[in-house]
Amino acid sequence: MAPQSHSGMNERAVRKLSASFARVPMRTPEKLFQLLRPSGSPTRVSGSKVVADVNFTDADYRGLCRVDKSLVCKGFWESVERVARVCLPRRSGKTYNMTQMLLFFSMLPEAENLDRVSDSVIDDMSFEDGQVAEMTLAEKCRAKREWLFRDSLLKSMDPQFYETHFMKKGLLTGVFEIPLTELGSGANNIKEIRMIPTEESDIQSSILSASSPHSGGGLDALTDSFWFNAKEVELMLDQSAKTHPSISTYKPCIMATIKDWYNGYYIGRFRGKYNPWSVSSFIETLCNTLGQTPAPHSAEQMRAITQSAARAFWVTTGTTGLIEAQIDKYRGQFVLLAKRLLSDYESFKNPEGRSSRSPAPVPLVATRLNLINYDGDRFSEPGLLTLCLYAGYLTRRESTSVCIPNHEVYQVWLQLFARAVMGSEMADSSANYMRGALLQELFCGSTELLSTLAISSHGVLSNHNAYKEKDYANHVANTLMAVSRFGMLTHPDQRAVSISHVVPIREGHTGIGRCDYAMRLFGSDNQPNRFGVIIEFKLIENHRRDDSRYHERLAAEGLRQISEKNYDSFLLGCLERMDVGMAIGNNVVHSTCQLYRRESVDSPWYPVDSLVDDQSNKSFV
Repeated sequence: MAPQSHSGMNERAVRKLSASFARVPMRTPEKLFQLLRPSGSPTRVSGSKVVADVNFTDADYRGLCRVDKSLVCKGFWESVERVARVCLPRRSGKTYNMTQMLLFFSMLPEAENLDRVSDSVIDDMSFEDGQVAEMTLAEKCRAKREWLFRDSLLKSMDPQFYETHFMKKGLLTGVFEIPLTELGSGANNIKEIRMIPTEESDIQSSILSASSPHSGGGLDALTDSFWFNAKEVELMLDQSAKTHPSISTYKPCIMATIKDWYNGYYIGRFRGKYNPWSVSSFIETLCNTLGQTPAPHSAEQMRAITQSAARAFWVTTGTTGLIEAQIDKYRGQFVLLAKRLLSDYESFKNPEGRSSRSPAPVPLVATRLNLINYDGDRFSEPGLLTLCLYAGYLTRRESTSVCIPNHEVYQVWLQLFARAVMGSEMADSSANYMRGALLQELFCGSTELLSTLAISSHGVLSNHNAYKEKDYANHVANTLMAVSRFGMLTHPDQRAVSISHVVPIREGHTGIGRCDYAMRLFGSDNQPNRFGVIIEFKLIENHRRDDSRYHERLAAEGLRQISEKNYDSFLLGCLERMDVGMAIGNNVVHSTCQLYRRESVDSPWYPVDSLVDDQSNKSFV
């Protein structure tokens, strides 16, 4: 940007337009600075109708909720010399802020960017009779832009900056994609704004400065103008409460849900930033729901409405194609990495369940040189973590580690994990890993999905041409532990998905033998460790992969072995069980099963066709 002389309007017209705003009430700098916080900028929110897809030029008179981000103009001017590149994930406020800066700085009319601002705003600005009719296009555009910034934080807090720079510069803006492999290469003339700290020294500096007050300008104002801070979210709820009073009544409950689902981002020196697209979409959905249902009369009712409104919004605005390409190429390595990230998130969200064996944070120090070579044959964990960090699927927790930021992104990682474990074709059908999908089939006496899981994820392991029964047992055990993370083995009456009730027993000994795999799950009555599954594997040799009758005999042999050798002794406390004989080989599987039930732990087992055939178990029907 370079200073330019103003053109298109005479000084008399400029004075008249400026005078029209003289009676507009503005907050004093003293009052505004009371809002300064180490974790957020001065804040102002107007309008009560929250929508996700809001543009800077969506005028207040339409009642749309707008979060004031005008300090981005000052922050950008004070932080950037001539040209800058801002690298941030999608839907983080780039287009909104770039439009705002263009309309503040540009000396051109920018009529094409003011289409959403009606001429009626000029009529309400107390001009003399006939003055509006005599305005040129440039004068009308200036009036609209004055109107957009009339009560902005920027004009209130720094009127001198406003007068010095408003519509007196040249500015070019654009939103474009830069491949991660090109970051920092061949662009020495461009200043890179590191809103996501990249080097350990930058991150340590950010952490050390987090206790100092917000400066109101410079890099503070620039970085904090992207995403939302907690105060802005609270004010958005306050504005929405004007039309839906129950939001004010149950505000703490709503804020807790928003924090769990959409908080956790780290930008510049500010922690705890909220995803603006998802927060706006959530509040919009919540208001629509409240407008169509009777007002809640209890915290429990409001909690149910709030939880129904919480869902993945931001993740549906783009794809994870680059990450999926890495998954399909390096499934085994990605499974191990995703398990660490998921376990770290689960442990962090449930501190009471932490122990000395809790997972260690996933390390990532410097990111500048962590570039992915898509033509190479080597998996780069730092490269993939860096890609996910810049794309918004990870955030910083400490100066040397990264983590999943919130529950919305946690859902994405579960889906990516499913893709790595089950393969792309199966994972792309959400019905295959919906809540309770596998447990439902087992209760009904079917092993179709279990067999598909066993065979679809061979790519997770290597050299399966040389597998033995024990290798397949360990492989299926890991697969079942994996799918339990996203609820496939969760009873529908459980309030939350839990992996702690999947109890694997591998190569366990009984008095006269040992079983390949056993696990205890929730029973059909939704009681933990009441339903047991025992699997006996039989190896299909490669030269008999096409012999279906041989496969059937092997599976039947495995089923018979479970009964003859009393492998059910592993299932202490279980009142329901499934025996599975599974013949498995290189990309081929056949299984057969039998369900049993008993009245008490001392009673004998008797065979049944299904565990959900009575009226007391309608959840799975």
